[in-house]
Amino acid sequence: MEEKNKIKKGLLGIVTILLIAMILTWITILILQNNPQNYLYVKKVNSITKAYKNYEVIVTTKLYNEQGQNTTSTIGKIERKNDVKKVMSLKEDGSIIATAWQTKDKIILEEAKTILPSTFLSDDLNVLEEFISNKDKYEYLKNEIYNNTECIVVQFSAPHRGKTIAWIDADRKVIVKQEKYNEKGTLQYEASYDVKLDCMQENQLKLPDTTGYTYKEN
Repeated sequence: MEEKNKIKKGLLGIVTILLIAMILTWITILILQNNPQNYLYVKKVNSITKAYKNYEVIVTTKLYNEQGQNTTSTIGKIERKNDVKKVMSLKEDGSIIATAWQTKDKIILEEAKTILPSTFLSDDLNVLEEFISNKDKYEYLKNEIYNNTECIVVQFSAPHRGKTIAWIDADRKVIVKQEKYNEKGTLQYEASYDVKLDCMQENQLKLPDTTGYTYKEN
């Protein structure tokens, strides 16, 4: 009986040690994921961002030439509720130039009265995926207020691709601004994201009546 009790105590001790080790590992990972100086932070941000399926985002982009002069500017508005997305190209005054509806299997071009096949529905907010997939070097720069929002400012860089500086909303874990520079350090691309989360109501994004639309194979 005494021998059995020793075995039970031994097994209980091993289980306890393993449980403590698991808890400590979990706590360590959690700390690293919430530390912007660690690479695990941006991976955690990206996983959170990809989970968002209800949002509105206005994306303003600017392209620059090799001399750093602005050549092109665009404004787009995206509304998404689960598997339906409405993408609008806007003028500076906010009026709509063109509208496209997207689902997992089709793209509806409203002005052209055309339907195109599609095989996926992209996520618009997981901008970090590009840098994580390319395994770019990550560097935490600073905390900064941008558009009245507390942001984590980070940098991604890779040989022959220059660098990108990104502003991450510290609370909501979404990118609100990014700047891309070439190897010479000249600004080439700039984008700002005005993001609203969980703002689209049920049936707010209703696909248009496509009677009379033309279906085209790619």
